[in-house]
Amino acid sequence: MRRDLDELTVKYRHIAGSVPSKLRVAPDQRDLSKQIQWLDDNAIKPAETLLRALTVDRHLLRTAMSPGLDQKLEIEQLVPMLKAHLDRADEVRIEMEQQTAHGIYNKDQLQYEVASELFDVLSRWLGDGLLRRGMARHIDAALRIGCSEVLGQNEQINSIVKAVRTGRMRSQLE
Repeated sequence: MRRDLDELTVKYRHIAGSVPSKLRVAPDQRDLSKQIQWLDDNAIKPAETLLRALTVDRHLLRTAMSPGLDQKLEIEQLVPMLKAHLDRADEVRIEMEQQTAHGIYNKDQLQYEVASELFDVLSRWLGDGLLRRGMARHIDAALRIGCSEVLGQNEQINSIVKAVRTGRMRSQLE
């Protein structure tokens, strides 16, 4: 069990340390709306400007002395890659917008995923013992302690823990 818990801890500490959220270990405290704005300003709009320069305004890359100057940019290879980049960036933006619309924030999502995986580890090692009468408060305590250890933040996550426990226990009973 310890190895499973260690692996889970390493995995989620890495994720928590690389995803903007309100967690202390996060690299940035931006919320999703600010992430969307950053994506627009720093990836999508500049890529759209470059794509326009390489296609619509391509003639501006030529000179009288070097009419083939634009060929040095290998535009035929760049344009499809740039279009693919823009498509992926749009997909990321849509995903972020959907999360925002549904009120799903990075911090809450990380806490939910850690609690879910912790429950799965406990379930693998304790089996039907988790389903015994009176175990709910012990499971909740274990999930709260586990989440605070993994994410390095001790706070109230009772609603997340309860959602994980009830959802997972229901699925085990079915």
